Amino acid sequence: MLLLHGIGRSLEDWSATLEPLSKRYKVHAFDMVGFGRSDKPEVGYSSDYLRDFTLRFMDMLGLGKAVLIGNSSG
Repeated sequence: MLLLHGIGRSLEDWSATLEPLSKRYKVHAFDMVGFGRSDKPEVGYSSDYLRDFTLRFMDMLGLGKAVLIGNSSG
């Protein structure tokens, strides 16, 4: 399960949700690049860029597939 926060938000949006979900599922939450405590490179933060970042994150963790849960535009 991959929890995606909305634009201008952070993984802290999931603080109340992470523990209950993790009792039944393998759960990952992260700050998307440019948000929260992540690096903030000078790039175009388009939907495509954030999608590709998320896919690279999944590849890094070896996640071939995941259930995506988002809030706002996450």
